[in-house]
Amino acid sequence: MYVFLFHAKNQLPLWSEDATATLTSIMNRGFMGVDVFFVISGFILAWVGVLSRKQPDSALNFAIKRFFRVAPPYWLSTILAAYLLLQSNTMEDLAKSLLFYPRNGNETPFYGYPINGVGWTLNYEMFFYALFCGALFFRRYALLAVLVAIGVCTMLVPVILGTSISFDPYRNLELSRAYFRMATNPLVMEFALGVLCAMAYAKYRGRTPRAIVSILLTAGLGLMTWRIMAHSDGHSVLKLGLPAAVLLLGAVFAEDTGMLKIPKTAVWLGEISFSIYLVHAIIVIIIRAKMPVPLGIASQYGKFACDLGILLLVSYYWHRWIEAPSADLGYYFIALFQRLRGALGECTARHRKTLNAWPK
Repeated sequence: MYVFLFHAKNQLPLWSEDATATLTSIMNRGFMGVDVFFVISGFILAWVGVLSRKQPDSALNFAIKRFFRVAPPYWLSTILAAYLLLQSNTMEDLAKSLLFYPRNGNETPFYGYPINGVGWTLNYEMFFYALFCGALFFRRYALLAVLVAIGVCTMLVPVILGTSISFDPYRNLELSRAYFRMATNPLVMEFALGVLCAMAYAKYRGRTPRAIVSILLTAGLGLMTWRIMAHSDGHSVLKLGLPAAVLLLGAVFAEDTGMLKIPKTAVWLGEISFSIYLVHAIIVIIIRAKMPVPLGIASQYGKFACDLGILLLVSYYWHRWIEAPSADLGYYFIALFQRLRGALGECTARHRKTLNAWPK
């Protein structure tokens, strides 16, 4: 939702010009939601793929689930954006967007915006999925493997190329391919922060004193509030990623100890959050083009309510009719592959039994 506020650019007058300027400044820092999103993504994948299970998920099952969870809904949103927004895109632009490939290697850390502008973050996301999928082959050492892989990409490669280790996402390595530049961008470290948070949560879950949890949650809220009020430097691993990690740890431990109850509305927003992310920029651009500029205070708040209402309505049905069925299709293919594997195993066992029954 914070990223939506950033893209919507709604002007909401308050009781004074200073208060209005402060609110506008806070909304203009909605890009910070991307850093929080990357940290949460690292946490979720480490938790659901490895730590919450008796055995880590198989690489094949993980790849199928993540692919159908992300790719088809994003592809459809990309096609809709190309059709509805009437951008001057080439077939190469469309192909790169659909293949999660950066459009160019210069505009760090975005590397060119895809047709659906928010897709630049999904390029990073799919790269992290690929690393995580490969790490699952190491089974019990999967999380260590993904951390090492991220370290190699973001720290070792720059050193090999003769540059120093950097945490600045706006640094650009002189690599031949745009994808390599993205893969070595320090922004990838934020996924590692999420993985480390998940590992800490798994180790200390159920035995962390409430006093420590309170300190952690308060520190996380304080750090993020400070960055929301003062940050103006763009995406940052240290200035945004670390505070997001502290807040995430405080929140999950607080929920585990019963100190924090998640409202049903927040749970519902979480369920449709990916759909909100995919469609919000398209909706904002269309509304901005079709609706007249609001003139009075009432009309400005009315436009904001209209933007938000349309976004939530479209996102709900996008989740219900597109995102959820796509994810279910992934589970269908997993079950199908398991049945095929079982049938193949039974066929092989019968064949061996037949061969063993033949006279020597």
